[in-house]
This record gives sequence, structure tokens and C-alpha cells, in this order.
Amino acid sequence: MRLGEILVKQGLLDQAQLASALTHQPAQGTRLGTYLVEQNILTCDQVALALAEQFGVPPALEADFLRAEAALRKRLVVHQAIELQAIPLFFINPRRVAVAMANPANQRALDRLAFILSATVEPLVAPEVALTRQFEILYRVRRKRAVPVASLALDAPPAHQPVEARMSEPESSEIRPALRSHRRRPPAPRLAPLEPGKGRPEPAAPVTPMEDALCFTPTPLSSLPRTHVRTPPTPTRVVLRHPLTPIVVPITSAGAQLAVEQIRFATDQQDLSDNLFTFLRAGFGVGALFAVAGAMAQGLFGFSDGRVCPEVENLRFSLSLPSCFRIARSRRATFRGSPPPDGRVVHGPLWTALHSQPPTEVLVSPVIVDGLVTLLLYAQGECGGRINDLAASKMKQVCEALSSSLLRLAV
Repeated sequence: MRLGEILVKQGLLDQAQLASALTHQPAQGTRLGTYLVEQNILTCDQVALALAEQFGVPPALEADFLRAEAALRKRLVVHQAIELQAIPLFFINPRRVAVAMANPANQRALDRLAFILSATVEPLVAPEVALTRQFEILYRVRRKRAVPVASLALDAPPAHQPVEARMSEPESSEIRPALRSHRRRPPAPRLAPLEPGKGRPEPAAPVTPMEDALCFTPTPLSSLPRTHVRTPPTPTRVVLRHPLTPIVVPITSAGAQLAVEQIRFATDQQDLSDNLFTFLRAGFGVGALFAVAGAMAQGLFGFSDGRVCPEVENLRFSLSLPSCFRIARSRRATFRGSPPPDGRVVHGPLWTALHSQPPTEVLVSPVIVDGLVTLLLYAQGECGGRINDLAASKMKQVCEALSSSLLRLAV
């Protein structure tokens, strides 16, 4: 499907707006998505989501450009980034890189990027106007400002000079040429002809040692620093676990960041739910997830001490009643603290369903999708105690990754 048809199908444009955009777009010499963004009809994220449906790859949203890694970006110099219309964003794993591209279907550009970055490329589609803005922000490349439609009518060329209009469709095989300013090369110095016996050897270029991960040379075990391994104390009593109770590994900083990335790049709804459930169980002793529909909240799942609590699915309460859920939804921010005393009507059935005593501290985080609070994440510490600070600090990133994945999977 064409980009205009996808935008109409998604309800972002109607037929009249699409016809008007296709009429004025050739006069400015831009693509359809660029014209819609420059005229403040759509946002870059809305165009990126439509392009993601057209190409069948994940979109590169504004939040993805904010977390672009500077060290990775230095591998692709400015003229290569402009020529390939691509910006490296971040590492998905040590050998896989997410790259924002204007045309992720261009296999020639993908091969060059994989060679330059020395990693497998995971393409994310981005509008051309978003890449142009990021070139200005990240690479300090000045862009040409859009010419208003009114001035184009006054400065139009004569009728006998045809105006070449760019196609609204993305390029399929050709790579956009780089800017002329970046294609200029300094003139090569003229060297005197060499005579036998009089040539002076040129100094060799300095050799920079490569890291082990780059040259695939295993590090000898003898060169590794010795670390002091602390032997855990021998338990005096073995506690028998329920055979169906899973063993929950305590969360670490690296594990929390990995969980955020797994939620952000989930392949489907089931994968998204599994990764979210794994993060909550590793970071908190008790947790639950609620869906928000208007002024009502409906339980989706819950757990306590590693065991699933199906009674949470039968919980349904009004968000107009005093509770920690009402505070988080009205503030559109995470609530962390003691449960409000006047929220017993909501909190009491929840703690009964979770088989938990009234905790001293709870945490409720809203998940905002397209400007609306659609989910509420509830968590509390083990045995009703304090909440893990590391898991609580990662909750905001988890909500942002969850919102991004829900938008991407809903397309």
C-alpha cells in the first residue's frame, strides 16, 4: 500500500486532505510524509508508524533518537550518513545495531552499513524530515528551510521549463547522493618523480591495537585479573519449595536494562506480556497489572512471592474512589509511598486477591499510550516491606518501553 492509503486507513487523513497534499507536494519538491510534517498536519511519529506498516519493520520514534549512542554514531561519518540516509542509534546486543533509515528496503545500503559498523543491522524506518532534523542536531549539518506555498506561486518557473517532481514513493534501489560540500576532496599533492637510489622511505602508519572483541582473539586466562570470590555461607536449614513455584533471580542493573530492551522490542503481545511479567517478578515481591477503560480498572494478572494469583483477574473497581491508583492516574506519574488510609475499599480486595498483608510501601506507575492512561502497574516489596530502589528506578523506563511496543504492535 502507498503511504497516503495507509494514513487514510489509520484515520490520520481523509480523502480531501490527501488529495490536497498530493496537489501541493510536487510544488515543494518533497515527499508526502515530509510535506505533511512541515505543514503541521502530522507528527514525525505518526508518519513513522505509517511507514513501519508500509515496510514491515519497526519505526524509529523521537524517543529512539534521544537515546542514540554517541560512540556508535562516530563509526558512521557525516557524508556516509547523508549518502545512506541512516543514523546508528544503539546496540540491541554486542553484534546487532539498530539503525534509523529512510529506506530500509535498500539492500545495498544495508550491506554497506553492516560493513562500516561491523555488526548486523536491524533497520528502523524513519521519515526523511526526521532524519534531516537529526542530521542538524547530531551531525551539525545545516538543512534547507521549507519554502512556504504562497511564495512558490510567485517564484514559479516559466511554463516552458518543466519542473521535476519527486515521487512520493520511497526509493527502492538507488542511494541518495551525498551533499556536494561533503564530496569535495582536497587536491592531492604532486610528488617529484623517484629516481633509483634516491627514494626516501616513508614512515609507516601507526598501528593501533584492536580490542579482543573486535579481532576475535581469545584472551588468555592468565592475563585476566583475579577477583575475590566470596563463598556464600552454608545454610543450616533447607526450606522446601512448592514444586510449581518458580525460582526468581534477584534483579541487577544489567538485568533490568536487558528487561527494558526486551519489552521495547517484543515481537508480539505474548512476548510483551512474558517479558513484563519476568521483570515484575524479579524486581518486586508482589505485583499486578490493570487495564484502564474510562473510569474503571480491570485486573489482568497478578502474582505474590513468585506464584500467579488468578483472583486478580476478577477485580474491577472505579478509579474515582480514593486509592493509590487514582493518584497515579490523575497525576499521570508514578506513585510511591504508603497506601492512602481512605483507600481501603479498593486496597482491601486487592491485598486479599494477592494473599498479602497490608504493605508499608506500594508503587503504581501509569502506562500512557497516545496521550491516554491505558495500563496501571502495581508493585510492592517482599513480605510487605520496602520496595527495591533499583527496580523502582527502572519502572519509568519500563512504562515508556511498554507504551512504545503497544503502539508498534497495534499498527
